[in-house]
Amino acid sequence: MKRLSICMISLLGLAYLLIVMGFRINLTDSIPVGLYRITPMGDLKNAYVIFCPDHRPAFRLGLDRGYLDHSLYCGGYGYLMKKVVAITGDILSVTDAGVFVNQVRIPFSGLKLKDGLNRPLPQWHATNYQLRKDELMTMTNQSEWSFDGRYYGLVHLSQIKGMLRPLWVIHKPGEKS
Repeated sequence: MKRLSICMISLLGLAYLLIVMGFRINLTDSIPVGLYRITPMGDLKNAYVIFCPDHRPAFRLGLDRGYLDHSLYCGGYGYLMKKVVAITGDILSVTDAGVFVNQVRIPFSGLKLKDGLNRPLPQWHATNYQLRKDELMTMTNQSEWSFDGRYYGLVHLSQIKGMLRPLWVIHKPGEKS
């Protein structure tokens, strides 16, 4: 029993150390499952990022319904990990048919009207909107069911806590990195 306790405490200490060093494990469909390291900001287009949700109604709904985790960070929200699909200057359209960046449809971007429990989802629409300075569109690139920018809208650069560099990931068949 004593050895088990020592082992568990050691594992918790190691996990804490890895978090402090910027390592993150993703087990959701938001980005490929795997191990990532938070890095300083660079070119954000098509980069994976970690960010804090703000207090807009869509994020509050996501927290209440369990789409987002609770945390001591980010004002009670857990961090989100997504791919940046549009940056300042890009032309964005979010329609029932999907999300279009510079007139190219993003895979898995069709809007769902209801979640898996048949509850209505918030809808965020835009037509030929040119992203302003420090505005970003974040989404998944691998799941039609991810709670992402289709539902909560744009993210501000100030919400981004860092880029995520993949160290070891499991890509789904046919997925582009």
